[in-house]
Amino acid sequence: GAPTGTLTTTRNNSWVFGVGNDYDNPIARTVGANQTLVHQYLTPTGDTYWVQRQNSATPVTGTSVTINDTAPTTDRYNLSLCEILPVPGS
Repeated sequence: GAPTGTLTTTRNNSWVFGVGNDYDNPIARTVGANQTLVHQYLTPTGDTYWVQRQNSATPVTGTSVTINDTAPTTDRYNLSLCEILPVPGS
């Protein structure tokens, strides 16, 4: 299937980013709803590297956030999610 990952936020107003690589083909990502493709690189050697994020910060601690692509669906991939915490006191 397509790349998908979910994490539960640990702070109010945090952001969730996804970083991935597709080591089968250099194919552009189609990100899921309410997400933005930050950057992708389609290499001449046949790989894809990309970064995507949710469109807005997650207002409440304990929210389950899913980062996903809807295409491609048949390539092998690695996808890691990261929660970016807000600056304390902001």
